[in-house]
Amino acid sequence: MIITRSAHTVSSPLKFGRLIFPSVLSGLIVGGALAFLITINASANDDGARLTDLQWLDPRSDRVKFLTEIQTEPTSYDPSKDWSLDIELGRIAFRSPTLLGGLAARRGLSCQTCHTNGRSNQQFFVAGLSSSPGTVDTTTALFSRVLGDGEFNPIKIPSLQDITETAPYGHDSREPSLAQFTHTVIESEFAGEKPCARIFGALMVYLSALRTDADIATLTQLDLSRDLTNLHRTARVLSTTLRQQDKETSLFVIAAMHNQLRRIAERFTIVQSAKPKAVLVGWSHQLKAVREAIDQAAYQEANLLFLSWQQKVEEEAVQLGEFEQVSLYAPDHLREFIAAYENR
Repeated sequence: MIITRSAHTVSSPLKFGRLIFPSVLSGLIVGGALAFLITINASANDDGARLTDLQWLDPRSDRVKFLTEIQTEPTSYDPSKDWSLDIELGRIAFRSPTLLGGLAARRGLSCQTCHTNGRSNQQFFVAGLSSSPGTVDTTTALFSRVLGDGEFNPIKIPSLQDITETAPYGHDSREPSLAQFTHTVIESEFAGEKPCARIFGALMVYLSALRTDADIATLTQLDLSRDLTNLHRTARVLSTTLRQQDKETSLFVIAAMHNQLRRIAERFTIVQSAKPKAVLVGWSHQLKAVREAIDQAAYQEANLLFLSWQQKVEEEAVQLGEFEQVSLYAPDHLREFIAAYENR
């Protein structure tokens, strides 16, 4: 969600890195665990080993730090004290590549990619899309022919804190409301499908919760515990939408959960033991069964399957923890992984 534009305009070809990324939409929504299995079967010695976020980071930046630490969200919202379904669902949408659709979804790009925890990602850089770290060309035909202008004109990626107070929106200040501007970003800038009213409304609630006056800028570790906590938060939302028999929202949330599992799996691709793979594949297959039950509107079955999935995750999470220090969650192994990639 980009607000301002620079005047810099030159021609430039697009160049992505050599990392290969599976299709989020076909693998996670249509094919269930397909993209997940592609990820978990990759080894660190071939081009299949991947970290999605690595493709968006300036190679001159401290990528290890970026991938192992993150500033907390600038919001006073505390899910342990005052849980909000709208904020949680909006938070999921903000981090879900499915929201943007098209190439963005296939590459694993979400709102979170450019606006990390609601802030500006100053390390974002893709040759051909960026003129310098923290910039991106939002009118490239790469993501959408609707807004593609044939020019290389990157803009600074802004923070989204206090976004509800910065109207009008867009590089030409054409959009009077945040809601309309966000629709334009999703449906024109990225050529995504129009979100259902519930998901879009939740995204608006989440964005309004990103506040400068609530920003304490505390660093937290990007470790397995944090990823499992986020998976648990998403699962709580799914439990609610299943009880409400909300098919569209439930399927969206399950797609987000598959994406979360895939990103966890990426961190274990260098582990030699088969145990992490077996655990994660089991979680993904059982989640696929929940999705299939929802597809058939068999909500009682879906609820039972999901309760079983939650119990399975709770029981088996410790098995993943046993391998965290030899995975790409460990800074030293991550540093070696990045160095090996660059030397190919």
